[in-house]
Amino acid sequence: MFSDLQLTIQTPQTTEIRFHTPSLSWNGQTIASSECHANYAYATPNGSQTFVATSPVSVTLNPLAIYAPSIAITASAISSSDGVESRNGNIEGSLFLDSPMNQGEIKLSGHIFNAPTNIQLQIANVTSLPLFNASQQEASQKKALVTGTLQLDRFDISKTLPQWSSKIVQTVDAEVAFSISPTAPFEKLQHVTGNLTIQNNQAKIHHGQWVLPSGNAPYTATLLDDQWQVNSEWKNIDINDFAPKLLAGQSSGTLKATGDFTKPDLTRIESTIHVGQGVLYGINLPQIAEIMRTEQPATTPLEAVSQQSSCAFYNLETRIAATKNQFNIESAALAGDGWQAALSGSSHQISGAVQFANADNKALFTLPLKVTLKDPKWQLDWETAIQSAIATQGELPWSLQRFKNKLSRELEDWWNNFDPMTIELPNVELPNIELPEIELPNVELPDWLAPYLDSKPDNTPQNQPV
Repeated sequence: MFSDLQLTIQTPQTTEIRFHTPSLSWNGQTIASSECHANYAYATPNGSQTFVATSPVSVTLNPLAIYAPSIAITASAISSSDGVESRNGNIEGSLFLDSPMNQGEIKLSGHIFNAPTNIQLQIANVTSLPLFNASQQEASQKKALVTGTLQLDRFDISKTLPQWSSKIVQTVDAEVAFSISPTAPFEKLQHVTGNLTIQNNQAKIHHGQWVLPSGNAPYTATLLDDQWQVNSEWKNIDINDFAPKLLAGQSSGTLKATGDFTKPDLTRIESTIHVGQGVLYGINLPQIAEIMRTEQPATTPLEAVSQQSSCAFYNLETRIAATKNQFNIESAALAGDGWQAALSGSSHQISGAVQFANADNKALFTLPLKVTLKDPKWQLDWETAIQSAIATQGELPWSLQRFKNKLSRELEDWWNNFDPMTIELPNVELPNIELPEIELPNVELPDWLAPYLDSKPDNTPQNQPV
């Protein structure tokens, strides 16, 4: 019987592994502990991450077999900015690795990084794991093969995958079906699924699917020597699944993402998106063209940029590029009846100009504009548009009908933006007027009126018998 045993292993990659057990028994063949603690800690770009596993453990030697029937694992992180420790994982399960049978199993469920987790993995060729290599180096020339399923919900992949990716790929082979519900910039991304295979120090994902409300976007992914790449090509996905509530329509597109897990700043994403027909919300460009053609008002026609405004478009083509810290819309070209727009910008705001033309495709005017994307709101450079219209078609002659139309539109704009809460009524103090007290005279009626005052009128109809 041994008591209070501790072992610490430090690696050059700032990784630390510690084992501790209050008591340990040995019968010449099997080592057993009713309470064994294993700590695995490693450095991250934002601090450090620690996993603590506690379980009864039984280890049989020569041949080696490890059995942990009741594992409890907690995860915590320490931020490098403020040194505050946060608990973000608690999972339970079991593990066994059996050298004579050359197989093993891992079952874990709970929460890891605050994400619901369910892991069911089977391991073949366990004697190829580093843990067995010291005594079983020639037992198998194959890598350990991991198969099974992995389910994670609301999971931030960036917290763990970059740290472990190359080590896992170089250590084992795998065939694992997975389903992850990630935290992501696109809130409508519901699940990421696929089949992960690891072979010849390379990881690949086949039959990958990004599950969105309107359909699935297929993808493939590879990882080799910390270099990763993701490719996707999709059709018939609602553009609103990707973009803010600025437009709608069925989209097709491509995406290519590349990066290095050891150098996150090298991440690069390129995407092209096409929408054949759709709707643009918050603005009515044909109505703007008609108002400019017939009235040339001095101010922006607010009825054409209201929350209820919309217009059809066709042939949207956009090209997007992103890095780890920046998202850019390099170009967005779209067209509708009598207009063409060219825009560019960032994930917060895009800007550009719309070219309007007459029915015979003759230039009418140019309208510079910009739109915020989070809460879509269009802003028009109407003064420049007016000057462009006057330069192209000249000032419109005065007419009574045009005056009526302009007056009607301006009154409608005023009424649509009228807010009675902004009107302050004058503070008027009325004079305090006291009415005089009037006393009626005390009049005594003559005695002969008394019988009449006490009598009641007869309301019986004259034609009804009594």
